[in-house]
Amino acid sequence: MACDKMAGFPHGRIRRAFALGDADATALGKGYALESIVRDFFCAVPGVEILEQNAMDADGSIEVDVLVYIASGSPIQFLSEFVVIEAKNWAVPVGSQVVSGFVNKIQSMGLTTGILVATSGVTGNAESRSRARAVIARAYDQHKIRLVVLDRADIEAVRSSQDITQMMRRAWGRLIMRNPLS
Repeated sequence: MACDKMAGFPHGRIRRAFALGDADATALGKGYALESIVRDFFCAVPGVEILEQNAMDADGSIEVDVLVYIASGSPIQFLSEFVVIEAKNWAVPVGSQVVSGFVNKIQSMGLTTGILVATSGVTGNAESRSRARAVIARAYDQHKIRLVVLDRADIEAVRSSQDITQMMRRAWGRLIMRNPLS
């Protein structure tokens, strides 16, 4: 599933997809809207390819919202060659049980990096590393699983692929410094 490389950053398409998701009363419609945003968002970065979207593994035990391949030479190649992305278009922050499940999914797939796009963020306090934020910190401390969280404000603030690169580098630096969500 190749990325539709268009001229310029697809800010208008992302804005329209958010509006469609906001207007949809179903969880499925909201989820599909956010997955299309994720696809457009990451396809704007050179060297990124969408490998799978809304896919199940061979035995039907792992559902993947989006799986991306990041080529050598991509400005975000530091993340990992393969990254699984979970999309949660919820009105409330994502809790620790869902984050734990995503960490387990990353491990089960033999990967080390995931991106959680949670429109309302995650639960907990950054300074005290509580709730979902504690799960993210523990995943890195104990298993070197790197989990980057992006919320709606993060996505809406981006105007170029360079903005995405800078955002990912800052998030990566926070993980390395053991402060994943400041």
